[in-house]
Amino acid sequence: PKTENYSRTEWRKNGIPIRASQTTLLDTSRHATLRIPAFSLADSGVYDCVITNDRLAGIVLTSAQVQVLGRLALVAPVAVRLHEPLMNEEDVPLRPRFAWSAVQGADTYRCEIGADASFAQIISSVSISQSASILASGSVVATPETAPELFARAFPLQNDRRYAWRVRAENSVGTSAWAVGGFTTVPSDAVLTIGTYDFGRLARFDSAQGVITLRNFGSSPLTLESVSADNAAFVLEEVRQGTVLLAGGEMHLGVSTKSQAVGNARAGITVRFRVGLSSTVQTRPMANRIMARVQAVKLLTPALDTAVVGRRLLNSLRLVNLSDEVLTVRSVALQNMVQAYSLRSVSKNLELQAQETTTLLLETKPAQAGRIAEEMLRIETVRGDEAIVGRENYDTVQTTISKFAREVRREDVFVKAGIKTLTDSIAPGGLVTLELSLTPLNNASYLDITRHSNTTFAGTLRWNPQVLTLDASEKTIRRIRTTAAQTIATSANSQAAVLESFSIPTSNYDWRLGKLLLHVKLRSVAGNTDVTPLVLENLEWGTGTVFIDTLESGSFTSKPCVAGGKRLVTSAKATQLAVIAPNPAKDEVSIAYTLREDSAVEIALVDMHGKTAQLLVSEEQAAGEYTITKALKNVPSGAYTVRLSTQNGVVTKRVSVVRSRKP
Repeated sequence: PKTENYSRTEWRKNGIPIRASQTTLLDTSRHATLRIPAFSLADSGVYDCVITNDRLAGIVLTSAQVQVLGRLALVAPVAVRLHEPLMNEEDVPLRPRFAWSAVQGADTYRCEIGADASFAQIISSVSISQSASILASGSVVATPETAPELFARAFPLQNDRRYAWRVRAENSVGTSAWAVGGFTTVPSDAVLTIGTYDFGRLARFDSAQGVITLRNFGSSPLTLESVSADNAAFVLEEVRQGTVLLAGGEMHLGVSTKSQAVGNARAGITVRFRVGLSSTVQTRPMANRIMARVQAVKLLTPALDTAVVGRRLLNSLRLVNLSDEVLTVRSVALQNMVQAYSLRSVSKNLELQAQETTTLLLETKPAQAGRIAEEMLRIETVRGDEAIVGRENYDTVQTTISKFAREVRREDVFVKAGIKTLTDSIAPGGLVTLELSLTPLNNASYLDITRHSNTTFAGTLRWNPQVLTLDASEKTIRRIRTTAAQTIATSANSQAAVLESFSIPTSNYDWRLGKLLLHVKLRSVAGNTDVTPLVLENLEWGTGTVFIDTLESGSFTSKPCVAGGKRLVTSAKATQLAVIAPNPAKDEVSIAYTLREDSAVEIALVDMHGKTAQLLVSEEQAAGEYTITKALKNVPSGAYTVRLSTQNGVVTKRVSVVRSRKP
């Protein structure tokens, strides 16, 4: 309130306080309003206001940021986008209208119609001046009324003929690239047409909607019987039988898709109709009216927030393989090479199994305040064996990265998040506690984290399932389907490992617990390796001015208990069935097997229907090598499986039983 004697306001420009001595502005320490009476280019920047209180020093409120831009230096305009006719549109009227997007900075637009795609013969052209109404509407429309010069010659066009058209934006500095399209005019005997709709690139299982237009360009009304698509992947809005479409009229139909198949999808549309008062039903099939490129890969991007000058900001992006085949990531690249951005956790020729996910880590570290140059992330993938697949197996997904950078504020808090186990040298089967911790940087406190942010967080943990598994009692995290191979470093050398991912659902941080974010209960596993990395990814913090500056991963080593105890392991790499003899067996069978760790052991003889024919062993056994001989009781001749079950898995081996016939 303006009457509050203890409130103080501090207006800032680009994070730097505005002082009365530096400007003609009045002292703003006791005013919530900042007025700039005569704006100049020097006043461009980002403004905000910090409100404090003399009595309660811990209260700091910061207003939203306002970015003020001056007129940018004039440059050549960017390319336009063609709206109508669409690329490869069929049945275009002989006097079509042409429409394209308006662009900032353009003075004029040059439109040309070519007899073919080479544009060797320009059959008509026009230059249209930029105007405020064009910029307000966002598009330019050329019709016989708005651009008579374009339609003065060569129109009407010829029936059933392929034409090309192109548009570019121009100003005193230069011109944009041509935007080029093509279309085919309507056949001479046709009285109706339906437009085309291209869904573009879609991820498998994603839904999309669009609108397609049915036109009657004949001189008589049409009575519609039905409109249908010949591909079940596309669904057209149902048309009521008997609907009348007047001469020169048009009807908009909704079209949707949720394709189950990866690759190029096309659909033709068939219209059944009657002309005028005729009772004869005519049919007109029109090919390739609906199109979509259905991709196996999908990129999930978070909301990219404001970065701070000189400090790192980490964002995780998830790449999903939606196909039923192995997908190889051929390249991941930032196209514009903006220095403020870099990628981490990117492996060349990374393989994603069917329905699996991997994470890409984007790091932002701007050098100066203001709008960061726009970046384009492009990812190329291929499904199946790259040596034999066709072009339809190659997919590209890309996303635009756009952020704003500001100066460091007094209330900003930077934190380091880490992951580790509280104990090491746990033998297989032992309980392992995983700790996620948070450490404030830049002299901040845990209380500051609570003051300056919504203290919710979520993220992803990864480890090798051959070393650690989630304890049965653990309810705080859930598994994500992912088996993307990564190269990990151990103390001895580098090796490839398959890491499982577990998602941390949105959780609340309690500052009274200090550094502790979360405890996760795991069990050590006797797998084929003893060392796993502990990877913390995709940690997202709630809204506010708390920034995850660093993510620290850890490692865990499963070792034998040197002081004895129940969970001792052998030197064997895995539990295994070594020998079954004789095979075929007659009256008895000997089985040699190895246990990597102490475990409850069950060995059973199972028939071809999965039923237990005889239980051979059921007891607790210590790690080691064993050989047992058991008589076969009431087991008829046939094919069987010896099944060795322990707490960490099942091992099987085939055996035959041949009984001698009684005389």
